[in-house]
Amino acid sequence: MTETVSVIIPTYKGAKNLARAIDSILHQTYNSIEIIVVDDNDPFSNERNETEAVMKKYERKEIKYIKHGVNKNGAAARNTGIAQAKGEYICFLDDDDFYFANRVKKSVEILEKSQIYDAVYCSVIITNKSNIKGIIKADKVLTTKDILLDEMVIGTGSNIFLKREVFEVLKGFDESFRRHQDLEFMLRCLEKFKIT
Repeated sequence: MTETVSVIIPTYKGAKNLARAIDSILHQTYNSIEIIVVDDNDPFSNERNETEAVMKKYERKEIKYIKHGVNKNGAAARNTGIAQAKGEYICFLDDDDFYFANRVKKSVEILEKSQIYDAVYCSVIITNKSNIKGIIKADKVLTTKDILLDEMVIGTGSNIFLKREVFEVLKGFDESFRRHQDLEFMLRCLEKFKIT
């Protein structure tokens, strides 16, 4: 397993937890990872200043830090990251989420062993500070019906992991969606690709 994985972190008003998200990627058991942080805060806002202060702590790390000239939205921030990504696999991590240490390695292993799947999604643990509020399990092949019935957690955006070719075919996220861009993208994805 030597394929590069691009992890894209779109951030908007999320400086408070951004370091935790970045650190969770830096501590992955998989080594070939590029990190792309896309700052979607307005350039003259306190949020931009706070995000820049967090990113200064990582100046010596190989992290791409991209700043939007204006707030565009989450779909645009993801597309900006995709356009800069060099990896054969692409995944996303919201600034208020984090990965367990073996998340990337397990995702790569599943897709490299399989000849039929183009993407993988994982379970989500929902927490409130240090308390676990719930667990939503990813325990079957994802279908359109699952998304439409809201029976699977995709809306976090942080639990999808895809081959680069998926983005090349689908042309990224639809930037007209201010919210739920993850669900819209995954519905289009399921028209042409298989997700386990």
